[in-house]
Amino acid sequence: MADVKFEPISTPQWDFLASDSYEVLYGGAAFGGKSLCLVIDALRQVEHPRYLAMLLRRQYSELEELIAYSHQFYPAMGGTPREQGRDWTFPSGSKILFRQMEHSEDWRKFMGRNTTYLGFDELVSFTQEQYEGLQIWNRAAASGLKCYLRATTNPWPDIRGDGIEWIMNRWNIPRSVAVSETIHLKETIETPNGNVTLTKAFIPATYKDNPVGLENNPQYLAQLMRIPDEFKRQAFLDGVWGISPGAFFSTFNQMVHVLDPDEIKTRMYKENIRKAVGMDYGSTSPTCLIFGAQTLDGTVYVYDEYYVANKPIVYHAPRIVDMIGNENISILGDPSMNIRGTKYSDYTDKSIKDEFRDHGVYIRDANNDRLHGYQAIKEGFYFDKELDIEEPSIYISRKCRHLIADIEAAQQDDKDPDVVYEDGKLHALAAFRYLVMHIKKPAPKKKALNLENTPAGVLRRLKNKKSVHLYAR
Repeated sequence: MADVKFEPISTPQWDFLASDSYEVLYGGAAFGGKSLCLVIDALRQVEHPRYLAMLLRRQYSELEELIAYSHQFYPAMGGTPREQGRDWTFPSGSKILFRQMEHSEDWRKFMGRNTTYLGFDELVSFTQEQYEGLQIWNRAAASGLKCYLRATTNPWPDIRGDGIEWIMNRWNIPRSVAVSETIHLKETIETPNGNVTLTKAFIPATYKDNPVGLENNPQYLAQLMRIPDEFKRQAFLDGVWGISPGAFFSTFNQMVHVLDPDEIKTRMYKENIRKAVGMDYGSTSPTCLIFGAQTLDGTVYVYDEYYVANKPIVYHAPRIVDMIGNENISILGDPSMNIRGTKYSDYTDKSIKDEFRDHGVYIRDANNDRLHGYQAIKEGFYFDKELDIEEPSIYISRKCRHLIADIEAAQQDDKDPDVVYEDGKLHALAAFRYLVMHIKKPAPKKKALNLENTPAGVLRRLKNKKSVHLYAR
């Protein structure tokens, strides 16, 4: 047969095929050649007789494109197709399979297989359980094999999946901005056999990655430009993640509002500050505290958070005391924490605040005005260089990951667009709202008065003047 040649046509494709990270997501704009790369990448270890690769789509009909690619390239590697190309066997005895997981529980039918290479095409169409459940069986059947977990996707939700938040969190993909460089991640896991480092990478894709495709199909770019939904157009054209027409804090941008902890600390202590803490309590749901400081110019720096679920007050209190230390910092909590006999404390006649006070944590009533609270947060996030508002007045430390997640997840309420929909589930956001509604500018330091030439200054000098002994010569 004629020689078959495959050569990557863009830097992202090279990066994907060359990556030695365990877990890689190649995601972003449509038409970047991601699916073809996945089919080629699965050939990594076909020379090993115990190698098994499996490429997955959510439905059988969606496998057609992948199978067509396999017929184009696999025979050149000695591959023999069976089941209309759903199964490929290579001279060494290795196999590459194409499978679908139409139902959410379908991942269980693959349990027990030693699948060396797992590839998910269009990850947003899968559930998080399908991805993580099948990952358990991503293992090597013999020495000389290395396990790989690969996925490709567009950054727009699919109703069959679990949205895109879990994907963004897994690879630390920033929201609302086009990513131009690969994101490399490492996570060290303590195991009975010692520490193991898992490596991950996110490789961004844009329409520019496929110049050959655009040359063959010049109208495709025009079609993308005509998508009426601005947010969907940004996702499929530029590979922007996490944009949504229903986002409540639409001006929030991690590239602007989120700073490294050291930068937050440096900015805070350049001048006088006043601190406060917002608190949202939960007996089973998370108890969250958001720590902030305001400077003389009105800028608020959120520098730390406490976020622990399903623990009693006796667990939370000493940890909160340690975080407060010896500082005089007000803690503002929901006024409902004053109520006795609630579902949280029906075993006692004490309120939640009473219980915390008994353990050394003193909580004041927060302002629970949702409308004005959200308005204050939005005002703090706003900046517009054209209006000479160069910078926002709220910055958040990168370590406050639960607060950042809540801000990005907050959606408008269709019935009342001035408040957040189902905000009872966003505990860090509630604590943040209490903080923003209370925190005040610090009192400016008073300059010491110069008393040198006043009567008081003269008297002080005379009082402190040492006696002088005169001796006759």
